[in-house]
Amino acid sequence: KFCCGCLTVFASELSSKCSRCRQVFFCDACRGNLQQPEFRPHGLACAVLEQWPGAAKFDDQQVSLLRLLLQVYCNCLQAVGQQAKSASQQRLSVGNIEKALAEFRMLHRSPEAWNSKERGAWQKPLEFFRTAWLATDMQWTPSVEELQADISRIECNVFSLYGPDQEDLVGQAIYPSAAIAFNHSCAPNCYADDKGVHMLRFFATHNGRKRFHEPAVSKGEEIRISYVDAKLSVNKRRKVLRQQYHFDCTCPKCEEDVNREFN
Repeated sequence: KFCCGCLTVFASELSSKCSRCRQVFFCDACRGNLQQPEFRPHGLACAVLEQWPGAAKFDDQQVSLLRLLLQVYCNCLQAVGQQAKSASQQRLSVGNIEKALAEFRMLHRSPEAWNSKERGAWQKPLEFFRTAWLATDMQWTPSVEELQADISRIECNVFSLYGPDQEDLVGQAIYPSAAIAFNHSCAPNCYADDKGVHMLRFFATHNGRKRFHEPAVSKGEEIRISYVDAKLSVNKRRKVLRQQYHFDCTCPKCEEDVNREFN
């Protein structure tokens, strides 16, 4: 349902797929434009995705995060390639690639949260990713340590994208500026528009406020979004936040809900 070309979510399944990797789909409008510059990031990923059937043995969430990491890397390589072309350089500079990754690598990560069990669970998926990457002619290869750190960044900062009915999860995305800007609250004063793909939009909300005649966000107040479904019970919210984002939530709503359960 998701077109890799225009990043549009469709109500029905798409029939046109990449003839080389057979892992991504295109709408009718994009199918005839695969040689245009805006489609080249997939050209970089395509060689890796040819190896992707081997990832079927791994956990779905792990595969989803690896696909997202692959796209992050390919987008950065595409940007560096354009810079090198404009400067008439024949090869991509490792230093320039690392500069292109700098914004992404500013994102918070929690390497200490990976215990021995989690490291063991990620060992083979990361080895698979690196092997698939090495099978291409890429001029830069991430180390295992870099892969671990970058997957941790994605785990802690990923946004979910939903289809037109707002119920089916169709993908995940990284928006570095938004991830850096917004902290969490179970009673948020702002929410992200789930329809965002090219651009993620945020709107103020009175969710969690008792007085609707007050402004949703007061002057000088920190803007916060909820990283989880705020309608979940406090125990379920805290469980999700601990598992995915690696922190214990002590926001006022959580404390209020806990006190209510004990009283």
